Amino acid sequence: MLNSDHSIRSTTPRGAIRLAAAFACVLNLGMSLRASAQMISDEALARLDLRSAWSIDLPLEGGEEVTRTVALDDNLYVLTSINRVYAVHLHTGILRWASDVSSAGDQVRGPTHSNEYAVFTTPGAVRMLDRRTGLIPGEPRHLSGVVVEIKHDTAEVNLGEVHGLKGGEILNVYMVNEYGDHEGDPVARIQLGAVKNRYSKGQITSLNSSVKPLAGYKVEADLTMPLEEIKLPFAASSPAVANASHLFVGAANQRFYCVDIHRNVTHWQLMTPNTVTVPPILDGKNLLIAGQDGLVTSCTQAEKARNWTFMTEGPIFANLVIDGDRLFVASSDRSLYCLNRVTGKRLWRERFDSQLNTAPMISDGRVYLPVPDTGLHVLDATNGTQLWKRPQGGRFLLQLDRDAILLSGEGTGALIRVDAAKGTRKQVAELSSVRQVTSSAAAQAILIASADGRVQSLRSRFAPRVRPDDVAEVLYDADKARAIAKVDADRKAAAEKKTVEQPRRPTARELMFDDDWLSSRSTAKPVGGHGLVDISEDAEGRKPAAEADEGAAAETDDDTADKDSDDKEGDKESANKSDEESDSDDADASDDESGDDADESADDSDEGEGEDDESDEDNGGGGGGGGGG
Repeated sequence: MLNSDHSIRSTTPRGAIRLAAAFACVLNLGMSLRASAQMISDEALARLDLRSAWSIDLPLEGGEEVTRTVALDDNLYVLTSINRVYAVHLHTGILRWASDVSSAGDQVRGPTHSNEYAVFTTPGAVRMLDRRTGLIPGEPRHLSGVVVEIKHDTAEVNLGEVHGLKGGEILNVYMVNEYGDHEGDPVARIQLGAVKNRYSKGQITSLNSSVKPLAGYKVEADLTMPLEEIKLPFAASSPAVANASHLFVGAANQRFYCVDIHRNVTHWQLMTPNTVTVPPILDGKNLLIAGQDGLVTSCTQAEKARNWTFMTEGPIFANLVIDGDRLFVASSDRSLYCLNRVTGKRLWRERFDSQLNTAPMISDGRVYLPVPDTGLHVLDATNGTQLWKRPQGGRFLLQLDRDAILLSGEGTGALIRVDAAKGTRKQVAELSSVRQVTSSAAAQAILIASADGRVQSLRSRFAPRVRPDDVAEVLYDADKARAIAKVDADRKAAAEKKTVEQPRRPTARELMFDDDWLSSRSTAKPVGGHGLVDISEDAEGRKPAAEADEGAAAETDDDTADKDSDDKEGDKESANKSDEESDSDDADASDDESGDDADESADDSDEGEGEDDESDEDNGGGGGGGGGG
């Protein structure tokens, strides 16, 4: 069931649709289903040297009927009475996507193909869908604005709905320099919540703890704007064609327009004497246009610069056909023209008895041209000479070896195999309940469809069957492939990047239950602390030299430990040592005096000892200076 966004993909996941379609394709490959057997029997296919390549039943709703089928490149487009289109892969029969391209009752022209998109033209607009997925294409857009105000964790920016923003979009916040340009990496991000016409509010999250986001900072975002549809300046009169940036379409106001796809503005317009109803052809950098004024024009796509023009004698209603360097133009002046595609020079002209309103088909150097009231005419493509004619009429479908498969002139009644060189009939296969018949030269297939959505592909019985690679190509998802490639590249970069292993920090539990929780966890050479330090045997021998060198003494573990253990005890020991030295000097002095004057009395000795005590007090640890006096 399709809903308001015109796509069944909104109700069913893409993967589910593709897997279901692939499963259905596998079931249908090489099998004659009841629906396909009703359209053409196996015996009839065998007479034509054809076989059923695949068949599919499209999920049509009640009252919905197939009205038209168009084969372009690798897709078969099945259009229905409610302007719904089903895209079926030509080689495998897998249903790629389905979408409502316009309201029921509108006239839909096309589709046509660009490199990436299928283009559908409605009376007032053009709708473009991805050829592979059916998704609406997006326009890349870079937005730039400023932070207007920040309150707590909410920021307001000067961008809104008119700029293409929606709720949930992410904006990057940058610092600005004196020139107003952003600098460095983003310092914050804003996730939009309320989006108004020209401003938006959202939650701001800081990305840099050292920088506080402020009003006036710059915000930027890269978005993809969906191109729902491209409005036309006037009602379309022809199917539109498109390149990567512009589309080209004829209008009912007798003008031909070139419209910029992304900006939806007219790039240029061309006055035409009459309405253009034939789809233009993109030919490299050139454009081929044919109108009801009978004029065929070749001009450049960019500037509409004229390359050449060719005038026929009547209105042109049939599509232009290119075959190599030749351009075929079927005109209502009852003539088929063959022109040089590059110069516009007429190569030949063939006249008939009726107006030509149907485009010719070209195959194997032959031109198959249905002419009203006179039948099917087959001409030599090089000079226009008639090779043979089938008065019963018919439409060319497929070249099969040296034969041609035609659709009988009585609508969709039968397939006829004839000799391509002479037109001699060989075999006939009746069709039943067939509403639409088309063919694809690229796929070498005939496509038949019933009104209730049964579609079948007929190919030569000698043609190769569907391979797993063909199914994989249809199921290929470019977006998913890019995502997988990015993940692989990130993993490879991470593996090649050299990282330095950082020491592990102890956990709170380890610190709580560690007996020696004050010890250092550093792996560097220990220079102190409570950990054990190995001391070599000759450490004592190096001690005097270490004391002489203040720098080395400062690095000695024992001295540092002594200084850190008890400074007061060291001061006391220094004082005692000074006292002992003073006493020793005084004793030496007394001995000298006794040797010089052995006859002094004991009273003199006591007096000398008193002087020694005074000397101790005066020197106070000053060494033997007093004794020398």
